[in-house]
Amino acid sequence: MSVLKLLNFHHILMLSVFTGATNGYYYYRWSRCIYSSPDLSDMEFIEGSYFNKYPFVKYNSTVGIFVGFTEFGVKNAEMWNKDPSLLQQYRAQVEVFCKPNAKLMEADIYNKTVQPKVKLSLVVPGDSKHPALLMCSAYEFYP
Repeated sequence: MSVLKLLNFHHILMLSVFTGATNGYYYYRWSRCIYSSPDLSDMEFIEGSYFNKYPFVKYNSTVGIFVGFTEFGVKNAEMWNKDPSLLQQYRAQVEVFCKPNAKLMEADIYNKTVQPKVKLSLVVPGDSKHPALLMCSAYEFYP
């Protein structure tokens, strides 16, 4: 894409933002892996499809099928639930996507420790009853 085309696109985008023409249609999907046990035995995969901030169809691995929430979502869920290969792909997401990524996250994040940065400050209070106050602050540490 040339610089001129990119700049033209940028101006059109900015024009639409400032003229109120941004009230279009928005579609997005959100995938989540949820678990609470350390051995990942209760892992579940949830994927939702949203249109203009409202869910219209969701898949939950504990249920094992798609569920529609709108007329359009119900039609799509019925069609997708009739496709065994699609259901097999979604049912495999716990083993293929969720568990490997959860193991990586736990290995990186939960086994890491960061020493705190400590700051000592001498604070003089507003009343003169106490000559001085020592404040100790700790920053940027984990866990």
